[in-house]
Amino acid sequence: MQYFDIDELTAAELPTRLPAETKMGVWKRSTGYEVILPYRHKRIFWFLLFTGFIGLLFAEYFIAYNFYPDMALLSIGQQAIWYFGYVIPIVVYVSAIGIIISIARTAQVRIDMTPLTMMFTRIRPSGPAKKVGEVAVRQIQGISIDEKRGLLIEGSISEMTYSVWVARGLRYEDLHYLALLMGKNAQMNLQDVGGYESQIL
Repeated sequence: MQYFDIDELTAAELPTRLPAETKMGVWKRSTGYEVILPYRHKRIFWFLLFTGFIGLLFAEYFIAYNFYPDMALLSIGQQAIWYFGYVIPIVVYVSAIGIIISIARTAQVRIDMTPLTMMFTRIRPSGPAKKVGEVAVRQIQGISIDEKRGLLIEGSISEMTYSVWVARGLRYEDLHYLALLMGKNAQMNLQDVGGYESQIL
């Protein structure tokens, strides 16, 4: 993990162009900057999701092994209820996994940077946007880069420290650019913004 003090980032020069083959989108706005990043779940999330599916299969096997009735003694309607009771939970769980994977592939994170705050919002082509975090720019003390986990923003508010992870799944070059952009944003004041809106190429 590589650590940068916020003073070091504000003093550094921001590259004039985005890194080659970047997955970021960066725009200058009248309020500051807007950054679009791919949305990535933690690996533990996917592990728990698929572990839950395996657990469901084991639970159904346990129920079938211990409580499965003699189908010959049941009516057709009762047999159908038993079969649907086993099939429906699997279908629902698999459908939920499919929806989550679809959301994960299309969702993005938008960072709205102003001289005062950075707001993190999860956005999708369809569906409502969801605010996932906010950081007071003037309270940022440093930023760390970890290629496996993203950017770690560290700061302090009223003597209480905090840390926020963002930008999971980006390369080092992208993360370094984003850290420099956050430093550039922290260097700005309200008089520096306004009057422009364009994409940074």
